[in-house]
Amino acid sequence: MSALLNDVDAALKEADGPSVVFSSGAAAHAGGNTNADFVSEQQGAATEGEVPNAEGEEDEVLLDKSEDDDTDEDDEKGDDEPMRAAKEIGVHSRSVAPDVPQSIVMTDSSCLGGDIGEQQTVDSPARSPFASDEVRCAAWNLGPDAPSMELFEAGTQDYEFFVDSNSDTPSRTTPSRTSNAVEVATPSAGVPSAHTPPAEGVIIIESTEKEATSGFETHDKKNRFKRAAKANLTPPKMKKIKISQDTDEIYEKFICHGRKFKRQPKNYEVKEFVWIGRYFCSYKSFFESLKPRNYLDSEVMNVWVDKFNSESKIVAQKNPREKKKYAFTQFMVDKLIVDPAAFDLDSCMKELKLVNAKFKILKDDLLHFPIVKNSHWVVCYINIVLRQFHIFDSMRSSKDSSLLEQYEMNLFANFNTLVIASNLSTFNFNDFVLTSPDHPQQTTLFDCGFFSQLFMDNFDAKVMAHFDNNAIPDHRKAVAASLIDARDNGDVAVEAIMEEELIKKK
Repeated sequence: MSALLNDVDAALKEADGPSVVFSSGAAAHAGGNTNADFVSEQQGAATEGEVPNAEGEEDEVLLDKSEDDDTDEDDEKGDDEPMRAAKEIGVHSRSVAPDVPQSIVMTDSSCLGGDIGEQQTVDSPARSPFASDEVRCAAWNLGPDAPSMELFEAGTQDYEFFVDSNSDTPSRTTPSRTSNAVEVATPSAGVPSAHTPPAEGVIIIESTEKEATSGFETHDKKNRFKRAAKANLTPPKMKKIKISQDTDEIYEKFICHGRKFKRQPKNYEVKEFVWIGRYFCSYKSFFESLKPRNYLDSEVMNVWVDKFNSESKIVAQKNPREKKKYAFTQFMVDKLIVDPAAFDLDSCMKELKLVNAKFKILKDDLLHFPIVKNSHWVVCYINIVLRQFHIFDSMRSSKDSSLLEQYEMNLFANFNTLVIASNLSTFNFNDFVLTSPDHPQQTTLFDCGFFSQLFMDNFDAKVMAHFDNNAIPDHRKAVAASLIDARDNGDVAVEAIMEEELIKKK
């Protein structure tokens, strides 16, 4: 019998203790070998290091179940108990070898990780460095051929030795798992997660947190509410127009030269003096509009409107609190002011979709519609912030007021029809109300076009900044210089075009 004990001790020393089964996270941390490697090492030690016993009999390998032919019926029933115990404590059945001493099962919460049921084994001493007071083990006596107490008589030294060595392990019939392990469900990236029922005592915590998202329309609506916030309704003074030396030189060079125009032949092709966006003006229109005490031409207004739209878009992108503005040119306005019965929906629809694709005008705050009739200019507004219509006329007592009012009503009705047919917005302009905030009045007969430009520059959807006729001369200079500087045909020598149309100096 002592020889048998020596064989057991030798096998334990060669294997360096039983295998320890960790969860996937702990096994990865330990970095040990698998259970299959341990079995191969045990079998190799049994075949290479044959040690005869004291009576000269053949070696008996305690780990071989096939050699235990004398076990009774109770032992045969106990062969399936390790499998059932392994399932109860969360160990996969394939990791339990029936012909080797069963591995210590680590169930400490600090060792759990990965999917439940996915176990790995490492070769380690019986007292694992990961073990703690909370660890519960299923030890040697779970094996089908573990040393039986029936081999020794009660009260003998051998009996007491084996009883003392196994006193800290649970009974083979009452395996337990008492750790309060907590598993957080975090599926690995790129690996489809299969539903595996959790083992007993494991709590699955699934994250319900969702990423908050918000689209462009949400931010745009919030910014519009900010811009519509209550403000001071006292009209401020318009900022003074600063005229630099370069601006003065440009104005003197192209406007105040004092020369006359040539008489051109009938087939003379007009040159594009200033080209911005889709519109251009000739030098004659530029000169006649911007010289002192003269009316503003539609060509120059269209070019200025295109520049105004581009600059307003840049300003609104830099500062979300700035009002988003867009002004329509005469090409579109002339089609909107007709009688609703004669309104050409298809032609205006094409133009609306073209400008909306570039400027997103139906998400703006203010839409401007400059109207001219008999050289008199007024500006109609659609105030989307306050859901109102406005009409700014710098000379209310003009003889064309009644006709302009009819144009204005036609414009609002036709634009509402156009927007509804386009499906580009959910606005119903029938709900808007017509108001006329206070705005400056001109004291001359020829500055209405420049007043209209200043209206578009200085209205913030609530109040109009105050200005008067004294600002118009500087505004004419600023318009002339800005159109020359901002033109898209910068490679064209505008001086050559001017000299071609003017009479040479004597």
